[in-house]
Amino acid sequence: MKYITLDYIKTHSRICSDCEDPELDLLGNAAEELVMSALNRTLDDLKEANGGEVPASVIQATLAIVENGYLHRGISTQTVQNAVLCGVDSLLKPWMVL
Repeated sequence: MKYITLDYIKTHSRICSDCEDPELDLLGNAAEELVMSALNRTLDDLKEANGGEVPASVIQATLAIVENGYLHRGISTQTVQNAVLCGVDSLLKPWMVL
C-alpha cells in the first residue's frame, strides 16, 4: 500500500488480531488502485495538488472501500454497493481529473 497502512486499516475497522492481515493487505491495495483509477491521477500528482499530502477525503474513501470489502466478503446487495459507491464518489469528486 502506498498511502494507507495496515495498522491504520485495522484501527479504523477495529480489528485487533493479525490473522486477517493478508486479506486486509489485499483489500487495501485493491482499494488504493480503485481510487487512483477513479481519480485519473498519479499519487504524486494528487499529493502535489494538496500540498504534498494525500487529501483526507481520499483516505476516507479508500478506508470505506476496504471496510465494505471486509464486511461484505461474499456477494453484497446492489443497495449496499450503491450506498458505498455514492459516498465514495462524493469524497473523491473534488480531486478527480476529468
